Amino acid sequence: MNDTARRQGRRLTELLTQQRDAYRRLGDLAQTQRAAIDGDRPEELLRILGDRQRMITELTEINEQLEPFRSRWNELRNSLPAGERLVVGDLVGEVQKLLVGILDQDQGDCDTLKERSEQFRQSAASTTTGRKLNAAYAAYAGGAYGAGQAKYVDRTDQEG
Repeated sequence: MNDTARRQGRRLTELLTQQRDAYRRLGDLAQTQRAAIDGDRPEELLRILGDRQRMITELTEINEQLEPFRSRWNELRNSLPAGERLVVGDLVGEVQKLLVGILDQDQGDCDTLKERSEQFRQSAASTTTGRKLNAAYAAYAGGAYGAGQAKYVDRTDQEG
């Protein structure tokens, strides 16, 4: 193994370790996000989403640095010593596992938020319909019974 391959192997391992660690932090934020959703804490959720966006920016930068390695992945991997090849393979596997877990959790969170949004929409529609019915009834009752003015009729004179 020549010096260039050794340096590239170390750099690849370093970048993959950074990527794995960033995905771990992103996974932790996803867990915190779930708790904020379950606890109905929208302000906390917005803060977490901002933190997640910063993590995604960091991951994007790492991915850009990894791109030259991806373009010649097989050649580079084959040039690594067996031990380093295993470390790189483990890091790639862990990153993929973390990513799948985050995506699955995000899909569940998205489904939960959609369901709550639909429930809120239905509740708002029901409230609006109720108000319209009350207004219509008030208009009808007011028109049918003397424009809503209460009248007292003394029937004692007629009965007695």
